[in-house]
Amino acid sequence: MFFPLNESISQTKKERQMNKWTVITRSIIVLLMMQIILGALSALLLLLLPPDAAPEEWINDFNIYFSLYGSLFNLITILILNFYVENKSWKSLGWMTSSAVKKHSRIIGAAVLILLTLIGINILTGFMRMEWNENFHAVFFLLTVLGFFIQAVSQEFIFRGYIMNGLSVDGRILQGIWINSLFLALIFIVNSQLSLFGSLNILLFSGVLSYIFYFTSNIKLTILLNAATQIIIGPLLGSNFQGQDIPHSLLISYLESSQERVPMDQDILFTIVLLIIAAFLHFKLYRNQSEEIETR
Repeated sequence: MFFPLNESISQTKKERQMNKWTVITRSIIVLLMMQIILGALSALLLLLLPPDAAPEEWINDFNIYFSLYGSLFNLITILILNFYVENKSWKSLGWMTSSAVKKHSRIIGAAVLILLTLIGINILTGFMRMEWNENFHAVFFLLTVLGFFIQAVSQEFIFRGYIMNGLSVDGRILQGIWINSLFLALIFIVNSQLSLFGSLNILLFSGVLSYIFYFTSNIKLTILLNAATQIIIGPLLGSNFQGQDIPHSLLISYLESSQERVPMDQDILFTIVLLIIAAFLHFKLYRNQSEEIETR
C-alpha cells in the first residue's frame, strides 16, 4: 500500500533517493560500528582502573552515563553521513523551522496526560510503589536528564529522520514506520533484564512516534515526546528503564507483580494503551491515504 509523502520524506526523495537496502545496510553498519567502538572503549577504560578502584555501584553508574552520552557519537556519525556523504539537508531529516510546541501543543498535552493517567491508575490500584531515593544527588540527576535528552535526540535523528525517511521515499510508509521501530527495539531486546512486555513496549512506542512523525513531518515534536517520556520514567520516577537501573534519580518507582518489582516501562497496561494508540493512528493513516498530507 502506497501513501502520500510528507514534507520531509518528499525532501529526502528530492535530494537523494537511495535503494532501501542501501539505507538499511548503511544504518546497520553505523549502529554496529558505533556499538563495537563504544563497547571496546568502555571495557578498556574499566580495565585500566586498579582492581579495587571502582566499586560495583560506580561501575553501574559509569555504564549508564557512558551509554547515554555515547549515543552522541551515533548522532554525530549519522549527521556526517547525511550531510557530507549523501549531501542531504536538515529538512530531509524532519528538522523544520516551525516550532513543535506552538504548532503541536495538543499532541504534547495529550501525550503527557496519557502518561500521567497511566501512572495515576497504577498508584490508585496499588500496583505502583514510590519512595524517595536516598542516593539522590542534584548534579548527577541533571547529568542523567541531559543524558536521556541526548539519547532521545540521537534516536529520533537516526531512526525516524534517517532510516524511516530513507525507507519511505517510494510511498511505502508502513515499511518505514515499522522497520525503523524494529531496529530500535532490537538494540534493547538483547538486554537480559528486559521482559517480553518491555521489548514490545519499546517497539510499540517507537511505532507510535513514527506515525506521529509521518503526520507532522516535524522531528522536533518526536524529540520532545521521546525525551519527556524517558526523563519522566527514568531520572524523575527512578524506574528501571529500557533494562537500565537509573542512579541518583529523584524517586524510586516500581510495579509490584507476583511479589516481584517490575519496571514501569514493562507494564502490560502500557502495552494495551500503546496498542490502542497505534491502532488509532494506523486507521487514521488509511483514512487519509487519498488526501495530500498538509505540510507543516
